[in-house]
Amino acid sequence: MAIDVQTPGSPGWWLWKLSEEQRRRRKTFDEMWARYEGNPKLPEGAESAAEAYRQFQKKARSNFAELVVQAVLERLGLLGFRTSDDQRRRETTDPTAMAIWAENQMAVEADDLTEFFLVMGFGYTITGPPEDDDEDSLPVITAEDPREVITAHDSARPSRVLAGSKIRHNEEDDVDEAFVYLPGEGRDGRAEVWRARRRGKGTVLGPAFRFAPKGWDWDHLDDGDPLELPVREVPVTRYRNRRGQGEFWAHTDLLDRIDHMVLQRMVIATLQAFRQRAVKGLPSKDKDGKEIDYTDIFTADPGALWLLPAAAEMWESGQVDLTPILNSVKEDVRHFAALTRTPMSYFNPDAANGSAEGASLMREGLVFKAEDRQARLGIGHTRTMGLALRMAGKPELARTITPLWAPAERFSLAQRYDAGLKAKQQDVPWRTRMLDILQFTPEQVARMEVERMQDTLLAPADRADTDADAAAAGGEFDDITL
Repeated sequence: MAIDVQTPGSPGWWLWKLSEEQRRRRKTFDEMWARYEGNPKLPEGAESAAEAYRQFQKKARSNFAELVVQAVLERLGLLGFRTSDDQRRRETTDPTAMAIWAENQMAVEADDLTEFFLVMGFGYTITGPPEDDDEDSLPVITAEDPREVITAHDSARPSRVLAGSKIRHNEEDDVDEAFVYLPGEGRDGRAEVWRARRRGKGTVLGPAFRFAPKGWDWDHLDDGDPLELPVREVPVTRYRNRRGQGEFWAHTDLLDRIDHMVLQRMVIATLQAFRQRAVKGLPSKDKDGKEIDYTDIFTADPGALWLLPAAAEMWESGQVDLTPILNSVKEDVRHFAALTRTPMSYFNPDAANGSAEGASLMREGLVFKAEDRQARLGIGHTRTMGLALRMAGKPELARTITPLWAPAERFSLAQRYDAGLKAKQQDVPWRTRMLDILQFTPEQVARMEVERMQDTLLAPADRADTDADAAAAGGEFDDITL
């Protein structure tokens, strides 16, 4: 079936429109991901011998971009979801939501999604219905690369997704595939998935790719018709970082400057690894007026003996002091750490030896940044899980969904238990102490509550046994309260 790209709002029109937007931003995404993988652009220099200089240049690159991303990623641990059914159980995770999360291996996939979000500024999930008719089958959630997936949003209400697309090369069938996701019309309408294919070009992942209907044909997923989903919304969820940018986008010039100065240090150190020597005051001609060839005279041989005229003077070059260059790189790294709100201990282990108060102040910026990223990721996770629960036939659970995060700031055991003891003295409720101060997970607290009840029930029996043992021994045990 031919693809119509002229009619506004048609599947073909959306596919063309979204692919053009994807092509526009693809170059930036590729550059940012290359930096994150430790493969940024090479520092400039030696254009006349670029190929020979390339291997030398590679040694000047430092992957500070990965440090900045990992510093935030480590503090974005998702514990689970609380749904409408959990309000009476307070901070517990919903078993249905967690079963869906575990079935799709999202403990790992969500980390990949968060990496896309932190590096390229965007991440996506696509939620699909259960693959089998079995009642135990669960919806499918996949984490998607923003270089393959894109969505269009209502300008007046950005949370409303108008359409989504995914373009990829299917290696198993050796074909290029383009998926278009459209919302259902009307209150009872169903979202649709359209699929177009062409025989394997394999160029859809390149920045020069442009969608042209020629060569593509609709190849639907459901017996010749678009696949209908049991929800009305577009099943593609966008995760958008602050300003739609990665963590180090605004500081690429500074990263390039650091690599450039490291390269200059390497060049100077390499060129001056051996000192240059010269002899001044030697005659250029002999007594017969012929030119003197000194090529083989001053050989660097341990057994060589140089006979020099009395007026000759030996000269040896000095070495350039690299300390200013080293200090400039350190200052640039400090500047980069300050701009990205990353503690210096990530860049320089020696910085961890400062005072506790100083370390706490250094972590504050990172903690605030991590909490902001939790809020932004939470919006996407809420929509993704809502779609999954509705596709699982549990719409009542999707009315209220709250992601539960591990604390962005982590404390030592001594700090937590000291604060917990002080909170107990101020009559802070037990469950609040366990969750907010001692930082146990909801599952751990739920298990501890059961164990507390068991201990309470068993306490009278244990006391009776103790009294019986004391009576048999002819004495009494002291009443000790722990």
